[in-house]
Amino acid sequence: MRKKIIIGIVVIAIILTAVAYSSKEKPSGKIKVGVIAPMSGQYGALGESIRNSILMSFEKDSNIQVVFEDDAFDPKKAVSAYQKLTSIDKVDVIINVDSPSLDANQALIEKDQILTFHLTESNTKKDDTVFQTIPFSYPIFSAVGKEASKRYSRIAVVYSGSLDIFKTDAEYFKKALGQNVITEDFNIAPNGDLRTEVAKILAFNPDAMTVIVDKDTGIKLLKTLGEQKGSKNVSVICDANIEFVVGDYIKALGSDKMLQGCISANLPSDTTQSFKDAFKAKYGYDPLFISDYAYDSAEIIKKLGGVPKKDWKSVVAKTNFDGVSGRVSFDNQGTRPAAYELHIFKDGKFVKLEE
Repeated sequence: MRKKIIIGIVVIAIILTAVAYSSKEKPSGKIKVGVIAPMSGQYGALGESIRNSILMSFEKDSNIQVVFEDDAFDPKKAVSAYQKLTSIDKVDVIINVDSPSLDANQALIEKDQILTFHLTESNTKKDDTVFQTIPFSYPIFSAVGKEASKRYSRIAVVYSGSLDIFKTDAEYFKKALGQNVITEDFNIAPNGDLRTEVAKILAFNPDAMTVIVDKDTGIKLLKTLGEQKGSKNVSVICDANIEFVVGDYIKALGSDKMLQGCISANLPSDTTQSFKDAFKAKYGYDPLFISDYAYDSAEIIKKLGGVPKKDWKSVVAKTNFDGVSGRVSFDNQGTRPAAYELHIFKDGKFVKLEE
């Protein structure tokens, strides 16, 4: 009798184990999505637009549950957000917005092997569980460098070394400059005395300078430059980071005079009008930059419903559709193909630079 009981217990244990294993392999149909975005701080407006885009995509899908965490463009807060989403909320997939967050959480993502959609630039290109849903954008800085070579002979390469992403952007910019262009690097500390830094920049006597920094530091830098440059003419070389929030720059500086003629490069304007119209009708304002990429990331996640979790990565890798941000596909490292167009700031806005 005792032997039969033991055998019965063993059989039940085997069955329970098989059921548990099977539940991991079979799709539940329900997907829990965690979003790490800067919904406060200097990029709060951008974070809100991204949040609304994701909600607009998911609103009619009852199989999707989404949890938002605010990183305020702060790597430390991003780590806390990731740990909460994965340990407490037990999310299945992550949508990550800004580069500092990805840099801070990259090792954790690799350890956990959690599917992640990243909306801005990443400092790594490799075969992992991170899919970069914005086109690979470092070539944007190469394009700006190439164009700057046609216009300037002495360039102050000003960037913030507090984030690896800005340093890498500066390196791509410099590599594209012609051999006749004289440069000097200026690594700006966000909380440093910018009067001293600007004095060093002006002593180099540049005819142009980059502003490869976060928004708050960039505004402070240009304000200080305006106060100290006197009669010197130093052109500003812009980039996509300035384009995203140029309205905030103009408001803080009091005018757009310093930005006139500023060259830049950005992703092509492929956002569909139907998405813009639907977003504005729902929320009362135009979607901000990368909101369309957030929407398309959500659309990809919706396609995973009914797919075994172990197959998610391979399914996403084969993505190929026309999204609201343009054609969505990935290379063998999980990154959308590079794309850009040159811009110039004139009459209060960035417009396409005609050859």
